Amino acid sequence: HFYHFMTDLQLDTNYLLNLGMDGPNVNKAFEKDLINDFQKKGCTAFLSIGTCSLHTVNNAFGKGFESLDIDLDQFAIDLHFFFKYSAARRKDFAAVSEITDVTHKYMMKHCATRWMSIDKVLVRVIDQIENLVKYFLVTLPRQKTFKKVVASTKRYLRIKENLSSKYLLPYMHFVVFVAYDFR
Repeated sequence: HFYHFMTDLQLDTNYLLNLGMDGPNVNKAFEKDLINDFQKKGCTAFLSIGTCSLHTVNNAFGKGFESLDIDLDQFAIDLHFFFKYSAARRKDFAAVSEITDVTHKYMMKHCATRWMSIDKVLVRVIDQIENLVKYFLVTLPRQKTFKKVVASTKRYLRIKENLSSKYLLPYMHFVVFVAYDFR
């Protein structure tokens, strides 16, 4: 079927560099037969990096991402869940936009095992950074129930620490920039 497909589309197998498949164990026999056939024809351009190059790319991106001083995965997850179960927090956050003149948008959900969701989530965080700083570092600490309910929670403390970091914005821009090349 592969060769019929290549013939029907008038594609030259000499220009085939890699074969991508759904998972690490899918069609290994097919790849082995294909490589053997190419070698018999004298084609040496084929690059075998495993059956699914996405896993290799995913792991490389993840390792680089983990080396940052700020855990942007956890930060994105914390922002989403801080607002998810509280209509009052979402309403207070929306009110901050009247002060900052930045139209509020709620935080998107990031799934750490799906590495390509981080860039879209971080673009939203970057867009909302002025609202987030105003809400978490100024408005929220002034609320009556803040010390009793929010101030000592691990989630709030992580968010506060990240928003206070001078490296947060450059790291987010860097990750968004690099993630674009991995799409």
